[in-house]
Amino acid sequence: MTHELIDPVLEAVCPDFQVLTSNIYVKQPGHGNFEVHLNWITVDDPMAITLTIWIPFDRYTPETGVIHVVPGSHKLFPDAATAAATQYFAGFHQELIDHHLVPLDVRVGQAVIFDDTLIHWSPGNHGVEPRIALQVEIVPRGSTTAVWVPDPEDERWFVLYDMDRTFWLEQDKTVFYSQPDLPVLKRVPNHNRAVSYAEFVDRLEHGDRVRSRSYVLDDLDGARERDQRLGRPSGWAPDRPTRVGRSCSRGSPP
Repeated sequence: MTHELIDPVLEAVCPDFQVLTSNIYVKQPGHGNFEVHLNWITVDDPMAITLTIWIPFDRYTPETGVIHVVPGSHKLFPDAATAAATQYFAGFHQELIDHHLVPLDVRVGQAVIFDDTLIHWSPGNHGVEPRIALQVEIVPRGSTTAVWVPDPEDERWFVLYDMDRTFWLEQDKTVFYSQPDLPVLKRVPNHNRAVSYAEFVDRLEHGDRVRSRSYVLDDLDGARERDQRLGRPSGWAPDRPTRVGRSCSRGSPP
């Protein structure tokens, strides 16, 4: 069913992507409050773009727990989101809810496509009927899918395990807390770190510039000092291709 529904959409707007997995979320009345989160990393290249397609099956209202996003919050920090890793904004969830998370007006028959590093959240269903939505994870065609597990012997590293496209039909998130019985692809440095709310706000303000640079390696404060020294205006971005991965559309990267 998922392929019949999604493949024509991918061919039209995301021709370089393919379905990895899908889930149906049912929020029963009085339940379903999600935490503020990023979607988990699912490919071996942390610079790649992976996307989620979110499709409501019911009319969404503030009472039923509509999805909220922080616009422009994707790829601000080199954070590899996994079930076993603390996300960089863990210290200011409430500030995000109070000041940054914006509800999306999505109607039945519409879909939202967003970068998996976009901060999002949805409150509980306070209506009287279940709230049902389809979530589809899509990844670049030809990408190597992987499970990222913190190295139990050295927290400065992740161990990446080979994950075929049937993995989530047989596993659940407990795999992130152990060493799975899967082939090891490689070890990669763990760049995850907690950030302050002030640093987040600063990065969000300069998000386009952050994404235009090699965000894993770039020092935004150092870049600002260089810009001032060279007489560049605030928010200047170099005229060169981004390294954050392939775009969903045929135009600019998201």
